[in-house]
Amino acid sequence: MEASAEALDFEKAVFYRDQLSMLREVQARQAVYTVQGEADVIAIASQAGMTCVNVLTVRGGRVLGGKNYFPDVDSSESLADNLSAFITSFYFQVTDDLPAEIILSHQIPDQVAVSEALATHFGNKVVIKTNVREHRSEWLDLATLNTSNALKTSLAII
Repeated sequence: MEASAEALDFEKAVFYRDQLSMLREVQARQAVYTVQGEADVIAIASQAGMTCVNVLTVRGGRVLGGKNYFPDVDSSESLADNLSAFITSFYFQVTDDLPAEIILSHQIPDQVAVSEALATHFGNKVVIKTNVREHRSEWLDLATLNTSNALKTSLAII
């Protein structure tokens, strides 16, 4: 790129600059996928009386996708309490897949009891975490962004 710019071949320099930019973008995206792990990443947010929960599915270290839910919640309860209610409903009624890890946007008040109940129900141990770093933090940021975007979209439609 620099050699092309010095040779006053600016079109080629722009081409190389764009190629480098795309390469950096791909590398940044792949950073989210290179770690091993089985996790559900669950974020909750509320705005204007509407609550959204995003469940991001990570298997084999790869983000497979996410789904937004708009549960009916008790607005007098905290987000953590509503998240706890959602988790028990989701894992006991909606899905039959329990990953080794559940990463949450909020610390739930009955975290140990929920973890033990899930382990008993599914027959395998699950770790519930809220304070995560590195790749897991990126997954949580993505789930949180998804809830925010889903709320904005839903509120714009109303």
